[in-house]
Amino acid sequence: MDYKYIFFLKSLQNNSPRTLRFINLWKKLITNYIVIQYGEPSNVNKNIRLLRSFLRLVKSVKNKNLVFMCSGFMDTLYIYLLIIVSSFFRPNLIILDIGDPWNNGNTNLFQNMFEKYVLRKVDLLIVTNVATMQYYHNIYRGKIVVIEQGVDCGLVKNYSLNCKKFNKEGKIIGVYTGRFYKDIRDPKNFFYAIKECAANLKDLEFIFIGDDLSYYFENIKIAKEFNNLKYYNKLPHEEALKFQAKADFLIYFGNKSSLQIPGKLYEYLIWNKLIIAILYPDSIESELLKSYPNVVILENDINDIKRFFNKNIIHKIIENLNTTKSENFPREFCWEYKRDKLKRILMGIYE
Repeated sequence: MDYKYIFFLKSLQNNSPRTLRFINLWKKLITNYIVIQYGEPSNVNKNIRLLRSFLRLVKSVKNKNLVFMCSGFMDTLYIYLLIIVSSFFRPNLIILDIGDPWNNGNTNLFQNMFEKYVLRKVDLLIVTNVATMQYYHNIYRGKIVVIEQGVDCGLVKNYSLNCKKFNKEGKIIGVYTGRFYKDIRDPKNFFYAIKECAANLKDLEFIFIGDDLSYYFENIKIAKEFNNLKYYNKLPHEEALKFQAKADFLIYFGNKSSLQIPGKLYEYLIWNKLIIAILYPDSIESELLKSYPNVVILENDINDIKRFFNKNIIHKIIENLNTTKSENFPREFCWEYKRDKLKRILMGIYE
């Protein structure tokens, strides 16, 4: 049966979870695909040009199986999906690989109705965690499968063997890689806390790597005043992984969401290093992380973070972990495992 895959991505050059998902999960499994790179919703001219291109593309999906995957800006995706499902050239079958729910639990009546209408036309929904699946069960009657974000285990294994630890004159190095989002994944409480207990952190150094970190490091005095805090803006994903490999411990910030698990979490867990996980009360990662002895869970609260760092026990935790560390990577975290699962799903649908 003929099929076509259409992927909506902001860029093929960035480190976003959806771009990595496209490259590692889908692109290595399929050949007949088209990537539509679109801009911010405010970039009207670019999106009008893309819409024209998309309308020309619509005719090519008639009587085919169509797979949609989107990175961000779900309103753009749903408008394009609406065009497809309402047109004369409707495909035989539509699969939607979705990251974050568009409506995400809010009470916007129009969004609710629009999302339900479009999803009624979708034959299979692929999501990244169980909480999102449960959310969609309330508004979608079709089949839903979970394929979490994955990790390039080959690259991780190579770096774990060949990347030497930082030589920082006896300092213990903590690394964070990723982005921040104001009021959603916000590090301000962390910065306030480490400044207030700086006297107990002289043997620690923190390195932050990711996009759009300059706001916190250039506009917030707390970040600039703490000498043991550094950041690198927009390093390639492979370089960020090298920093993870060299780190003594990793710092993780959860989202203020009951539906989202950042793909970064699986990347962190595979190293089997100490992870300081700073979570909001409704972060859904909490239950998953409780089963890992190498994870210290803190609330995204100044006092909770201060209490932990004032104990000055990070080096003891790391020493204990090093005596029990395993170099075996959980296979279910690897992209190869995710591709095998996706391949079985697609074979079952196309037969």
